Amino acid sequence: MLREVMVLVCLGAMAVSSFAAPLSSSVRPAIPAEVQQIICVDYRALKNSDVAQALKAQVLPDNLKEFETALKSTGIDTNRDVDTLTFIAYRLPKQGLRMVGAAQGAFALKDILRKLKLQKVKPVKYRDSDIYPMANGMQMTFLDDTTLLFGDGSAVRGSLDARDGYTQTLDSNPDIANLIEDVQGGSVWSILDQKGTQNAIMSGMGEASRLA
Repeated sequence: MLREVMVLVCLGAMAVSSFAAPLSSSVRPAIPAEVQQIICVDYRALKNSDVAQALKAQVLPDNLKEFETALKSTGIDTNRDVDTLTFIAYRLPKQGLRMVGAAQGAFALKDILRKLKLQKVKPVKYRDSDIYPMANGMQMTFLDDTTLLFGDGSAVRGSLDARDGYTQTLDSNPDIANLIEDVQGGSVWSILDQKGTQNAIMSGMGEASRLA
């Protein structure tokens, strides 16, 4: 039953488009083992599907506009340049729940870096990664030429720690990892771990009691 609750949100998306939003091989290693929720959206499908747009509004975090604004500050247009957008909420020891976003697309990387240089935006080295400040206090780094990781500083560094082998990754959490294969054929999908599902159910019950 719990497994059905965790993957339910993806089912409506699977029928709305021939597109799919598989979890990228460059994003997966950057997901810490203590992941609570993964949300993945195929932006290409959203352009042609009202149903997918509605699902996006339901599953994406409330601060999506902040993420999109932060991306635009670097010269990235989410409607034009982004193919897939993934949000990862995970627990960081002693710091609670953190969220990062991973945008994938055909970015004009040289133009983005040139714009940052002209704006006198300087990166901070974190091992082999260059972390740049963004709008709204966020930070970003490129996992590769087509994948941008962004979020608050501690969340970005926590994901890089997983990617670089300093902490355990998603693949050491089979309860979540095994669910991904079931859902990533959808253009919009989301999965929750047991604790996240319980919190969502309790939140829903609270809303229902206030409406009663």
